[in-house]
Amino acid sequence: MTLLTADTLTDIDSAMNKILTLRADVGSRLRAVDDQRATNESFGLVLAKEQADLMDLDYTEAISRFNQQLLALQASEQVFAKVQGLSLFDYLG
Repeated sequence: MTLLTADTLTDIDSAMNKILTLRADVGSRLRAVDDQRATNESFGLVLAKEQADLMDLDYTEAISRFNQQLLALQASEQVFAKVQGLSLFDYLG
């Protein structure tokens, strides 16, 4: 039976510390991979929903909504142009 020397115990302790350090490193990398996988799955769901929304789009309704928004934008631009040119002297005169 061989007796363990202090140097042997130190070597074993050092090896165990290295193993624990590597194990922690691998664990953190696995966590990062799991996080990225979850993010990718979530993004895939968002893309699938957007694709379904685009494929199910009622083009007539979308064009009508766009034209309404465009008309509102043009009206607000005209009001802004008129108000921008006014001053307090215009009201007093």
